[in-house]
Amino acid sequence: MQSTNLKEIHIVRYCDDFKILSRTAKDAQKTFVAVKEWLGERLGLEVNHEKSKVVNLRKNRSEFLGFEVKVKPKKKGYVMKSYVSRKSLKRIKMDLKKRLASIKKNPTPANCKNYNQAIIGRHNYYSLASNCNLDFNKIYFSVRKHLFNQTKYLRLKDGAIT
Repeated sequence: MQSTNLKEIHIVRYCDDFKILSRTAKDAQKTFVAVKEWLGERLGLEVNHEKSKVVNLRKNRSEFLGFEVKVKPKKKGYVMKSYVSRKSLKRIKMDLKKRLASIKKNPTPANCKNYNQAIIGRHNYYSLASNCNLDFNKIYFSVRKHLFNQTKYLRLKDGAIT
């Protein structure tokens, strides 16, 4: 690579979403322009300017597939940290609150099982994030009061729910 003008980049892709990682901002800018031109000329695709940008991961987070990633210094180098994205956290909280409302309207074991499966499924998806447990703690504290208020009328009396 040193005898050529090739740039070291890494591409992470899932369906139509992808991230291109490079070592320097100059390489990132050149690659960004080249990729936009190539997608436009060869494939006839237009890049979404709201979502597409060059980001310094040492200073800011970048979102990808419901995760946010950022680079943190560690000893002699850097390490990637990942989080559940802010939009995903908000969406998960709203969904869990809707499910709690349905439990209040119809307190059946099936609705409770559905609620539990929703939590486990989301946790399994986001378990790849390095700070998953911290992010799900935020969800828990946000939904905890709602859970208590929505289910406080349910009392165990003589072995039956009243």
